[in-house]
Amino acid sequence: MKYNLPIAILASAFLASNVEARWQPQPGITWDYLLGASDSVVKASTRQAVTIDLDNAPSLVPHLHKNNQKVICYFSGGTMQKSRVSDYNDYVKAGVAMTDTESGWGNHYIDVRKLDKLKPLIGNRMKKAKQYGCDGVEVDSLGVYTHVKRISEDDCYNFAKTVAEIGHNYGLAVGLKNVPKLAERLDDKFDFAVVESCAEFNECGYYTGFTHKNKAVFTVHYGGRVSLNSSSDLKMLVNNQKGHGFSCVFSQDKYLTHNAINYDCNTGKIINGKGYVPKEETKKTTTVKKTTTTVKKTTTTVRKTTTTTTKQSVKQATPAVNQPVVNKPSLNQPVVNKPALNQAVNQPVVNKPAVNQPVVNKPAVNQPVANKPVANKPITQIPANQTVSQNDEKTNKKEVSSVIAEEDVEEGGNGAAAFAVVGSVATAAVAGFVFLKKNKKFNIDNFKFSTENFNFKF
Repeated sequence: MKYNLPIAILASAFLASNVEARWQPQPGITWDYLLGASDSVVKASTRQAVTIDLDNAPSLVPHLHKNNQKVICYFSGGTMQKSRVSDYNDYVKAGVAMTDTESGWGNHYIDVRKLDKLKPLIGNRMKKAKQYGCDGVEVDSLGVYTHVKRISEDDCYNFAKTVAEIGHNYGLAVGLKNVPKLAERLDDKFDFAVVESCAEFNECGYYTGFTHKNKAVFTVHYGGRVSLNSSSDLKMLVNNQKGHGFSCVFSQDKYLTHNAINYDCNTGKIINGKGYVPKEETKKTTTVKKTTTTVKKTTTTVRKTTTTTTKQSVKQATPAVNQPVVNKPSLNQPVVNKPALNQAVNQPVVNKPAVNQPVVNKPAVNQPVANKPVANKPITQIPANQTVSQNDEKTNKKEVSSVIAEEDVEEGGNGAAAFAVVGSVATAAVAGFVFLKKNKKFNIDNFKFSTENFNFKF
């Protein structure tokens, strides 16, 4: 008997230490709900509290704790989970399943009235959660009575209260999942609540007792049922959740594979949102940069050159026709007359005519002259096919008006002067010139010239 008191004191101290060490989630903390997410998505979470599946805790809890995040480990307390291979066979052996029932996820509901058989099974899960480093547990499907008629509300209340007590014995925070009609009876037994779609069914008010006791309430709504892009849906969410101090999140899908979006329950405004953001919060302003292109106006001044054509009266017996002139004849250089078709020479020279030089009165032929003739060198003469009397006084006395015309300079650099001729002589001369132009190639052997008719001065 003397040893009973010390033992009782030690047991009380142990239980008190567990209670004191237990985590108590505060209202309004941020939360991520990631039961179906990959490890990489879980590790990318930045929320203060993260819910993951119990069987994934060993590999994920150390990482989350390293980031100073609290971890809530999930399991279903009211159904047989075929996916939970770690202890499914233990539940089968215990014979607690109601095999004639089936939950929405394809599992059998548990007969929650069999507390003696269920306590060790629930205890084993709590022990694992503690060993894995979980800060709290979320126990699902406690409202079996809403699905199975032979189970009463009180049966579910007693089972839920037992689950909370077992978890507290292991120093874990225990969360109530759904069961709104039991929430007011259990808010002093559980440390927080997890609530699905309460705004849609007008059930959020059942959980205000938790926040009044300074305990967190995590509400989640799912894409496909409501949308944060819809103003009416957003208004409905705010009206049902504002003023209660809840932690409100939105998940894109019911499988909880993506990071949840936290938003202000009172306004709907995103709280450090990532990924999915409602349109109301992401109105983009597109700034169009106006570019002014300055076109520099360039004025091109064209200098107009006027070429004055001088009419020169030539008093010759017979004017030369269309005779090319050497580009740069020397001054005072005798010019070798090229016999044109029955024409006399003494023709003005284009550009730089020779000064004071005697002209041999011998018809020249319309032969192009080389660019750079050697001074005083006779030029090969082409005899004309037609003859016109050089003594025709009437022709000699007639003045011929010659107009200097500019020709395009070809690659050889030769210039040509054209003269207009009057009468039949002009007609013959032009014909000869045309013939020569079309027949530029000729045999030099067909042409004869004599030095007798040329005067040279050295």
